[in-house]
Parts: sequence; C-alpha cells; structure tokens
Amino acid sequence: MATETQQTQQPKTSPSVFSMIDRSKSAWFTWVDIADMNGGADMTVKIVDIRGGEAGHGKEKQKLAAVFLEGIRKPLGCRITNLKSLVAMYGTDKVADLKGKLITLYIASGVRNPRYKPGDPSEEPTCKAVRIRNKKPSPAQQFAVKYDHAVAITALNDATEASEVEAIRLALTGQKPPAEHHAEIKATVASALERIKAAEAAELARAKAAEEAVAQEIGAELEAAP
Repeated sequence: MATETQQTQQPKTSPSVFSMIDRSKSAWFTWVDIADMNGGADMTVKIVDIRGGEAGHGKEKQKLAAVFLEGIRKPLGCRITNLKSLVAMYGTDKVADLKGKLITLYIASGVRNPRYKPGDPSEEPTCKAVRIRNKKPSPAQQFAVKYDHAVAITALNDATEASEVEAIRLALTGQKPPAEHHAEIKATVASALERIKAAEAAELARAKAAEEAVAQEIGAELEAAP
C-alpha cells in the first residue's frame, strides 16, 4: 500500500517573519520600526520637537531625550551617543535650533545591551539599536510617510495616556492629512483626551475607595479587639 506524503503548500507571497510576532509593544521608535517602514535601510527624517522622557522601570529607569520625528507616531529615545552625534553635526545643543533639522537613522549592530547581565541566558551581550549618522542629509533624502486616516483614528482611539495622544498629534502634523479629515481628527483627539481624563479620575476614585475600605476594616478590628 502506497504511503501518502503530505506536502505543505507554500504561499505565493512569502510573509515576513516579523509579521508572526507582536512588534507594537515599545512606545519608542526602535530599529524594528526602521525594518518595518524602510526594509532596514537608512531613513532620513525631520525633527519636529525634543522633550524630556524616561525609559525603563524601577531602578533601571533612566532619563533620555524624546525626539519626535515628522510623520512618525513614536518618538526616538536618545541617550548620550545619539545626542553627541546630533550636536556635533549641527553645532548646537539647543532644542529650538534643532527643530526642523534632518537626521539620518540607521540600524547599528553589536551595540552593548543595557539589559544584559553576566550569567543571564535570556539576554545577549550585544544588540541592535538606532543610531544617527554623522553627516547632514539633504531634503531630497527625506523619507516620505504616507498618511493613513484609518490608522490615525485607530491610534487615537487606542491611546491610553495624554502624552501618547500628543505624540500622535505631532506625527499627524508632519503627515499633512487632507483637509476633509481635519474635523474628524480634531474631534477624535478631544474625545481621546476626555476618555483618558475620565479613566484617570475613575482610577483615583477606585484607589481612594480601596484605601477607605482598608481603613474601615482596620478600625473595625481595633474596636473588636479586647
């Protein structure tokens, strides 16, 4: 009796391995975003703002510069290496002077992994990271981010913090949405901020109620004590 051999039919268009995992967890622009948006090639982008930010948790939390890029939702978190490159290239460390400047981002390999600890098999000693090239790009090199209205509205509706809404708003400003979408964007931004404010108020009320319940429970135990 002949043995049947099962064959798995391969799709005509091979998917990217990156499509098989959730890559939206990071709130920061990372090398994965360059891979997604530009196939891993250099990306020339415009700085629209630079603000103070924090990354990490607990004792590992560190301050960094949040560099907002035209047309890109997530900010680039810059520590000393990238900031030195930026300042050396344009000869200034003033935020006002760096707004509107172009920078070219690339994926660097072999970067020291800040999460690595000797003996920890879950992390490698080195990793990939976004770096700024030490050469001024020309306007012709700027990466063009296409506006997607459905994606923009979904992002605003999914935002959970006011700072995230502001980051999306800055990104949309660079993408220059068509005039017919302006009213809906404005209404969605307002709705998102109102929703976030209400959620924060509800969380504060919940925490206060929990504290009062604990206080009452302790008071009852003390009264019942001999």
